[in-house]
Amino acid sequence: MSKAKWTWLASLLLAAYALAYVSWVPPHARLVQAYPMNATHFTAYVNNTTVYIAQAGLSFRGSPAEAQAVMQYLYSQCRYVAVDVHDVLKTARGTLWLADVYCSRDGSMWLWLRWLPLRFTAYSGYVEYVNATNATAVTPVGTFTNYIPAGWYLDPATKAVFKIPEANITLLANLRAAQAENERLRSQLAQLKAENDQLKAQLASMNQTVAKLNAQLSLLKAQLAAQTSGGEEGVTPLTYVLFAALAGIAAAFVIYKKKKKAEE
Repeated sequence: MSKAKWTWLASLLLAAYALAYVSWVPPHARLVQAYPMNATHFTAYVNNTTVYIAQAGLSFRGSPAEAQAVMQYLYSQCRYVAVDVHDVLKTARGTLWLADVYCSRDGSMWLWLRWLPLRFTAYSGYVEYVNATNATAVTPVGTFTNYIPAGWYLDPATKAVFKIPEANITLLANLRAAQAENERLRSQLAQLKAENDQLKAQLASMNQTVAKLNAQLSLLKAQLAAQTSGGEEGVTPLTYVLFAALAGIAAAFVIYKKKKKAEE
C-alpha cells in the first residue's frame, strides 16, 4: 500500500475514533499504586499495609504459558490502576478487596478487567453486551459497533462519562448533535464579528477621508470667494475632482449602511 493510501486510512481511522466512545473509568473509582501479582490479583500498599485486590466475577484457568502471556499483557496495560471496591475481606494472608479493577497504560482509555475474557480464552467471567445502534466503542480489547460491552465510557465530543446500559444512548447522541451545532454557530458568529470589525475600520477610514476632503473643499470655497471678489470668474478643475470624490465616498457610505442594516 502506498504512503498516500496509508495516510488516507490513518485519517479515516482517526475521524472514526473521534466519533466513537472510549472505554473509561467510573468517576468514583479510587486511584491506587497497585501491581499485578497473578492473572486475577493485584497488590497495593495502603496506609502502611499490604492490600490484595481481586477483580470480582473473574477467574483464570490457563496453562503456565498462558499465565505468562497474561502477566506480560497486564504489565503493559496497568501503568495506572483504579478500583471500585465492593467488599473488604480479612483473610489469612491479609486484607482482600473485591473490586472492579481498571487499568490504563497512558490515561487515554481504560481496561475493565472484567473484559479480559474477550482478550484471553483462559479467563472465565460473564461479559454483558448492550444493543447500542449506530454507536461505536473503542476499548483496549477491541473496537465494537452496535453491540458493545457493558461498562463505563467517555464521549470525547461532549466529555460526558456514562455507564452502559444505564445511560440513554439516544439522548447522548442528541447532546453530541446539539454541541456540534453550537460550535458551528459560535464559529459563524466569530466570522460575522470579524467582518463587522472590518466594515467598521473601513467606515472609520472613509470618515477620515471625508473630513480631509471637507477641509480642502472649505479652503477652495474660500479661494473661490476671494477670486470672485477680486473679479476672477470660473471654478478650478480641482474643485470638480473634489466634488466627484465626495460623491463617491457618499455612495460607499450609503452601501455600507444598507449592508449593515441587512445583517441586523
